Amino acid sequence: MQVNTNINALTAANALTQANQDAARASQRLSTTLRINTAADDPSVFSTLNTLKAKIASYTVANDNINSANGMLQTMNGALTSIADTLSKMRALAVSGSSTTASADAQTAFTNYISQIDALVGTTKWNGTSLLNSAAGTVSVQTGILSGEQTTVSLYDARTSALGVSTSTISSTANAATALTAIDAALTTLSGYQTGVGAAQNRLNTQIAYNSSMSTASNTAYARLTGADVAQETANLAAAQIRQNSAAAMLAQANQMDKDIVSTLLRQFAN
Repeated sequence: MQVNTNINALTAANALTQANQDAARASQRLSTTLRINTAADDPSVFSTLNTLKAKIASYTVANDNINSANGMLQTMNGALTSIADTLSKMRALAVSGSSTTASADAQTAFTNYISQIDALVGTTKWNGTSLLNSAAGTVSVQTGILSGEQTTVSLYDARTSALGVSTSTISSTANAATALTAIDAALTTLSGYQTGVGAAQNRLNTQIAYNSSMSTASNTAYARLTGADVAQETANLAAAQIRQNSAAAMLAQANQMDKDIVSTLLRQFAN
């Protein structure tokens, strides 16, 4: 006697396996709200997703760099404003000293203002970099996500020696008049510095807006490629569950038929 393979049971088992896989996939997509959870879900799109993720992360880092650079520029501008205020006080003393010889107290105050400016320059730093002395030079900021996408920020020399007021004095009316001219030139120089700082801030803010826009676009593309269609996946899950129940019932029926056949044969042999 030959016992053939139960084709009905095998077919039902395969159908049940497929239904289980489909139900698991739909459940995962509904729970994560993602259509693509592994490379196997859509190999052709998965590499694109990795590229988009890298871009999104890079734009975030680039904007962090810009925010740091903006903090540096704000520090620099604050110091330049304080120096300009101090020069304005020196100018007032020089105006007074140009008509009448300044008092000893006024001369001392004038000299102290010069020292205050140099002290402020010495402490104006960002992450250890001096911002307002001759050794400062420039700072390059990686503001884009590609090699070479950098913004160069100029640093300035605001020491009194560079501004031309380090040796100024109001000890006489003539010296005060000379100091007045030097201070006006220093204020003009500082205005140029502050204009440069403002222009750099504008460039950085323009770049951060661009980066944010591109990051949003990349996030939108990522979401569009990975986002699950909840309504569709709900329908897929329901259909898979129906097929699970049907396949399970068919498998049970096919197995029962085998048992019935075996029982019948055993009874016949027993007789």
